[in-house]
Amino acid sequence: MTSPILRYGFALAAAMLLLPMTLMAPASAAVGPQAVQQPPTVTAQGNSLVDANGEVIRLLGVNKSGSEYACVQGWGFFDGPVDAGTLDLIGSWGSNAVRVPLNEQCWLNINGVPAAYSGTAYRSQISDFVDRINAAGMVAILDLHWNAPGTNIAYSQQVMADADHAPAFWTSVATMFADNPSVVFDLYNEPHDISWECWRDGCQTDEGWQAAGMQDLVDAVRNTGATNLMIASGLNWAGDLSEWVEHAPVDPLNNLAAGVHIYSFSQCNTESCWNETIGKVAETYPVVSTEIGEDTCTGDFTTAYMKWADTNGVSYTPWTWNTWDCRSGPALLLNYDGTPTTYGAAVRAHMTGQGATTMVDNFNSRRIDWVSTARLNSSAVSHRGSRSLQVAKATDPDKRARVFAHNDNEVLDPDAGQTLSAWVRLDVRSSQGRWKGMLAIQDGDGRWINGPAVTLKRGQWTEVLFSPSPSQWADNAGIGVRVVGPRRGADRLVYQVDSITQR
Repeated sequence: MTSPILRYGFALAAAMLLLPMTLMAPASAAVGPQAVQQPPTVTAQGNSLVDANGEVIRLLGVNKSGSEYACVQGWGFFDGPVDAGTLDLIGSWGSNAVRVPLNEQCWLNINGVPAAYSGTAYRSQISDFVDRINAAGMVAILDLHWNAPGTNIAYSQQVMADADHAPAFWTSVATMFADNPSVVFDLYNEPHDISWECWRDGCQTDEGWQAAGMQDLVDAVRNTGATNLMIASGLNWAGDLSEWVEHAPVDPLNNLAAGVHIYSFSQCNTESCWNETIGKVAETYPVVSTEIGEDTCTGDFTTAYMKWADTNGVSYTPWTWNTWDCRSGPALLLNYDGTPTTYGAAVRAHMTGQGATTMVDNFNSRRIDWVSTARLNSSAVSHRGSRSLQVAKATDPDKRARVFAHNDNEVLDPDAGQTLSAWVRLDVRSSQGRWKGMLAIQDGDGRWINGPAVTLKRGQWTEVLFSPSPSQWADNAGIGVRVVGPRRGADRLVYQVDSITQR
């Protein structure tokens, strides 16, 4: 494992203690005019996250580091702007969530942290930031990031939450946001160097202080009456979920997700590991990759993980919306006008559906020329954008179920890419049975040619690919998405289509 200073943003932030304060001027928290949007609510349902309508959603967004260290260092509340314009930029990257790291002692105003940046002042700044995040149509993920036991000052994170202050912290936070289902509680950032039993139940650490377990933190939240979604991150700096299911804390509301951090330099940095650990947990619980990133700064590793996460229904919030060094941060930005680092550009391209592709349609703002025998409408369910194309149809249970949605006026240029891609989701409102999705292209003679069929999973987005032959590309005059179901027994089909590209 790479040394902690390269492990991810918390360690970098710890290293920033050594930087001259003139390089870290207090950030502005000015609030400009902002059109209020309805943020999604988020609740665990089985192994998925769902919104207020019961539609499956994923949390995709960014971390905004600074509120865990600026206050305790005595120079501000945030590192970089957190105003409405910044949140508009974050939203333009395809985000529906912002993760906000917190310092327990700044929140509680204890242990001599600077009074100007703690207690009521700190809580007010965080509350206002959450309001702006929600007003921008995004979920706020509040994370206990820095802490310390006893009378020690929280200048960094520990092996685990401390029993002295962390339960009180979560009691206070949960009380403040109990009525806001668009706020998620990330119980502890990166547990490490403890056992799974200690992770769940607490223990005396090697340093001699008492750690609080995840069960203690769950209980602290629920005892306030708060029903918000909670995230419990795994061991080994949150990179290990190998025994998460066996040791999961008991939530009486079953509104709990697993948290994982995946970096190019972390323990679980291969697809085989993702399949064997994260994928296994994702079969029974929602999984949120609350931090992802790399120290190579190419974007290749992070893009590979995001693609895997897309296929497996896993949420992710890359680290971090700050202007640190791209490699050791890792940071998404070169400056706060939104100019990305190379790594950040890859994240933005993927989350907006533009990575090495030509967008055919992502249905964010319009539907043009799409027709079907079924009724079409824009839906809040989407894979990468804010909306998708939704097709709903009652089918004859005595006949094979099938629906074809198509755009007869979408002429595709094969020079823009030889492979067509579309993300298709079989809605949970569809009848049970085996369903398959396929792309189709209309050739020069007006015939619709189907690509390979891919099995669709209820409630999950699945990528469907088609590489037409040169003759099929010639004089093409349209693109379509076909969904075919069981030969008998199905009486309802609902599906969504999003992010149709050429690459």
